[in-house]
Amino acid sequence: MCPALLSRKGRADDLRFELLVAADGQLPPNDPIALDSEQGHRFLVDWQVISELRKCAPIVFSAACDSGMAISVRGGERIGLERALFQAGTLAYVAPQWPVPVAQIQPLINGIITTYLTNPTQTLAEVVFKEVNAAVAEGMPDWVARSVAVYGDWL
Repeated sequence: MCPALLSRKGRADDLRFELLVAADGQLPPNDPIALDSEQGHRFLVDWQVISELRKCAPIVFSAACDSGMAISVRGGERIGLERALFQAGTLAYVAPQWPVPVAQIQPLINGIITTYLTNPTQTLAEVVFKEVNAAVAEGMPDWVARSVAVYGDWL
């Protein structure tokens, strides 16, 4: 199983909303100015590109602050990032549902990924449940830890 990780939101303005992603085995630069270079552009993915993907990782983890948030429209349809990922073949998407500090949510998401990949007998939902509760027990604020949700197949 080869999961994907969205580390944080990249850039947003009136014309575009880009996500920051790892590329070619490298994490994106921390300096936002570096993203404007030719090399930096490879770490940015526009959400519209995601909506047109034909194939995607089976599991996607996101530490971007509220990347699990969705809106409901008439008929109860949910519109959010997970919808585009599911259309491209993603089975499960793990992300925070509301804005949370990256410095706190990133280690939790990393822990969820590590635990899930090293414990193949546990479901994704079990791992998220245990890691979230452990983070709260270790002092992470409830509102941060409990922002994490599993969308799709709980595997």
